[in-house]
Amino acid sequence: MRHLSYANVMATIAVFVALGGSSYAALKVTGRDVRDGSLTGRDIKDRSVGARDLARDVIRRGPAGPAGPQGPKGDAGPQGERGATGTVDTSRFYDRATSDARFLRVDGKAADAALLDGTPKSAFVGISDGYVVLPGGAPSATACAEASHHGRLATDGSGGEAWLCTAEGWRTLGLPHMTLEAVPTVGELGIHVTASGFPPNTPVTHAWSSPGGGLSGSGPVGTTDDAGTLDETRLVSACGAGGQVREWRILVGGRPALLARRTYPTC
Repeated sequence: MRHLSYANVMATIAVFVALGGSSYAALKVTGRDVRDGSLTGRDIKDRSVGARDLARDVIRRGPAGPAGPQGPKGDAGPQGERGATGTVDTSRFYDRATSDARFLRVDGKAADAALLDGTPKSAFVGISDGYVVLPGGAPSATACAEASHHGRLATDGSGGEAWLCTAEGWRTLGLPHMTLEAVPTVGELGIHVTASGFPPNTPVTHAWSSPGGGLSGSGPVGTTDDAGTLDETRLVSACGAGGQVREWRILVGGRPALLARRTYPTC
C-alpha cells in the first residue's frame, strides 16, 4: 500500500475548501453585503426581480394605452319594482255644472243663437250673400265704420233704396237687380246678363255646372260701369249643347248675386 504524500493531502483539503466556501457565500450573502451601485442589469438574471422587490419610487406608471374594443352587450337586468301611484292634478278640472255653464253641449244651443252680431232676427227682413235688407231706413253709421265693411250692400226692402259701404261712408245706389237668359247667337250658344244697382267698376263673372255633375265651366262676363250697371252677352257653348240644362251662378266682385237654372235653346 502506498503512503499518502503531503501534496496529496493538501490538494484534497483545497478541493473541500473551494466547494464549501461557495456554498457558504450563496447562503450567507445579503443586501447589506453588496455595495450600493455596484450591481448592474447584467448581474441580475432576467425576470428574476418582481415589482415587490423594488422600492416604490423606482416603479413609474407609463402612459395610458389606447382604449380596447367595446365588449359585448350584457344581459338585461331584472325589472325594477313598480313605483308608487301618482296623484292627478284636479285644480283645473270643472264639475258638471261649471262645465255646462262654460261650454256648449254637442246637442246644445247657444243663448244668443237667434242673434246676428248681437241683433235679433226681427230687425232684418232677409239676408242673402252679404246683401242685407233693413226694415225701413238707412243703415247705421257703425255698420260702415271699418275697412272690413267696405263693399257691403244694404237695402230698405221696399225696392227703392240701396246703399254701398265705401271708405267715405254709405253711398246711395239703386236697388241691385240682375237678369240671366240663355240665348242663341251666330253658330253658338250664349248668356245675356243685365245688372244694375251694383258697385261701380266691379268685375262680373259666371260659373256653370251640369245638374248631375261632371261638366262645369266659368269665365268673365264684364265689368259694371260708373253707374253700377252692366249689359253683356257672352258665348259659352257650341250649338251641340242645345236643349241641355245648366245651373248658373253670376258673381259680382266675387260674391254670388244670382243663382239660376237655364236650358240652352237650339241654334
